[in-house]
Amino acid sequence: MKNKLCIIVLLLVGLLFPFFSSSQVIEINKKPQRTVPNHASVKDTTMVIPAPDLTNPLFKDYTLATIYLTPDDSLIRHALCRKNFTDQFIAEWSTEHIYPASRIYGFSQDGKYYRAAKIDETNYVFVEKVNKGKMSFYYCRNLPHVYGDVEFITSDPNNRGYKNTMIAVDENRKRYRNDYHYFVTMAPDTSNLIRITNFEEFATEYLNDCPDAYKQAVKFKSHRHLKKIEKIILPVFFVSALAPLIVFRPETPVVYGIVSGTILTYGVYSLLTRHRKPDPTQVLHIVQAYNNCH
Repeated sequence: MKNKLCIIVLLLVGLLFPFFSSSQVIEINKKPQRTVPNHASVKDTTMVIPAPDLTNPLFKDYTLATIYLTPDDSLIRHALCRKNFTDQFIAEWSTEHIYPASRIYGFSQDGKYYRAAKIDETNYVFVEKVNKGKMSFYYCRNLPHVYGDVEFITSDPNNRGYKNTMIAVDENRKRYRNDYHYFVTMAPDTSNLIRITNFEEFATEYLNDCPDAYKQAVKFKSHRHLKKIEKIILPVFFVSALAPLIVFRPETPVVYGIVSGTILTYGVYSLLTRHRKPDPTQVLHIVQAYNNCH
């Protein structure tokens, strides 16, 4: 009798098991699976390789992005960042809604994280985060305003009256490829972006307790007093080169010697006093040196 009962129980369990197991699988699959990206994390690196394009081509695909309206409020959209504007923005694919740098906190896309930063009263940009530490480093290209502006007025009913300006850029001019804006944040106040406009002042205020970082930064100090001297020296060089042409005949050796010497002297002076601008990798090394001290 007991054996028959055991057989009946086993048969019932075997028949009902598929129903229990299938219901469990269905229940698990119904659970929402949402992953919130860590917008503050970046990969460790020792070199910064800026994108080759100064702005971004119009045919670039819209990709999934996390847009941070505030540090704690975000939404996920297929979007494209438009950089050739005085107020850079990220545009949403489905609704064509735009999120200007002047109105949001930042965004992450394609494995990179960007903060919205203010350059001046009419210029807002997205700066890319390069490293994470006690001092974190951000940068972006400086887009020139030399080929005309086109006014852009939004058609978004939620942002009536918002105006922006499109920058017409000549990307073939090489000097703009080495012109950047630099920012850092200091823990624990990582929300406050500190713009570096003068490396000597930056070193004095933030790097005094780290000799290695300080030494690297002051190499890029600007010589403001030399600009006043140049206002006097440039006319002197010009007169020195022009006077022999007036006093002597142009083909005489004296003229050649004086003019050549003047040009050579000014060339050497310009080389020795020129303001060296660090590239993003050099600024990253300064920041990493500071973090190694802490």
